[in-house]
Amino acid sequence: MSNQQLRSRVSEHSRIQSLLESIELNWRPIGQVAVMPKRFIESIDRYGQQDENRDGRGTKHEIIQEVRRTLKHLQKALKRVGSTDRAIAQLARRLLKSLQHANDFGETVVNASKFAGEVQKLGIRNAKKRVVCDPIEYECGEIPGAGKFVLRRICSVNELIKVGRKLSLCVAKSDYIGRYHHARLKNRETEYWALDLESEPIGLLNVEEDEDGRVIEEFQGAHGDEPDAIAKDGESILPWRALLRNMLSSLNADPQNLECFTSVGLFQSLATRSAQESYQSVVIGGQYYRVWRFEDEVITAAFKGRTRDLSYGQDVKWSRFVREPKSEGMFGRRKSNTEFEWELKGSHAGSLDVGDLLDLLVRSRDLYNIFVGET
Repeated sequence: MSNQQLRSRVSEHSRIQSLLESIELNWRPIGQVAVMPKRFIESIDRYGQQDENRDGRGTKHEIIQEVRRTLKHLQKALKRVGSTDRAIAQLARRLLKSLQHANDFGETVVNASKFAGEVQKLGIRNAKKRVVCDPIEYECGEIPGAGKFVLRRICSVNELIKVGRKLSLCVAKSDYIGRYHHARLKNRETEYWALDLESEPIGLLNVEEDEDGRVIEEFQGAHGDEPDAIAKDGESILPWRALLRNMLSSLNADPQNLECFTSVGLFQSLATRSAQESYQSVVIGGQYYRVWRFEDEVITAAFKGRTRDLSYGQDVKWSRFVREPKSEGMFGRRKSNTEFEWELKGSHAGSLDVGDLLDLLVRSRDLYNIFVGET
């Protein structure tokens, strides 16, 4: 225990003295309180003399810490008196005016703690309202029988929470996951976009930057599900596919392996018309396929029956295979002598798996040649 703590007057402790001097120096006339009230210092000393606040060595250490913490709250109140936020300024004035009747420092401790808590709540509330980016909207198209679709940038945490509540998503909550998304929006680490149908949100997109450019990390509909094509079985999904393509064009982002996009053949590699028309046709066992071969990527479209029209999504099953470095086995040894292997990306109902692909490669020399890069 230091010699300072043995002193009977709490106000004489050096750290508390310096805080009191700062408060007195920066005092601002409030109501009838033109200067820091002397009775306020007297109330601090009486508080330190109370039996429950002392032990055999003098004023308890935790009481001295409590006094310091309270004085720091008062310092903040003096700074906030001139705040442009009227609610915070009013809280600060109320706390400082209460000191003119400060006979019981215990009450000041409670009032100062309440002030700090209320200011923190208001700060969080204001941060949620704060607009962090410019509002942007893109018209993405119209689907007959459904309505007009608009993609809009979410600019504040409150706006994100509102969309999250509409769609029953985790971004609406104040738990760890919700706060994680709120922080990423405020820090501009992630872009959040709402897809509106007739001014009501039906989807939420998360867009981030990585070393390869802009990427759509998530596209969620109600309850966290990926939005489905609006068309019913047997109907043309061309309008929905066009809508999604317009979204990708507006965002200038890679949809990665999100099923909403891959199930209708919207891959970044096929973004241009020239790429779309660079396919090769293969027929295997009466089944018609279109195959696109890129440097480390192969995309296949399997057509049902006599269908050759990509606008009928239920009759076209898309698959995307990417060539990646082969994974190592035990002791760091490769499982085979080959350095690369083909992996299915963006699996969804009806897509080929690696086993299906191997079977087709065995049955079709043409498809095999496409995969190994021969024509």
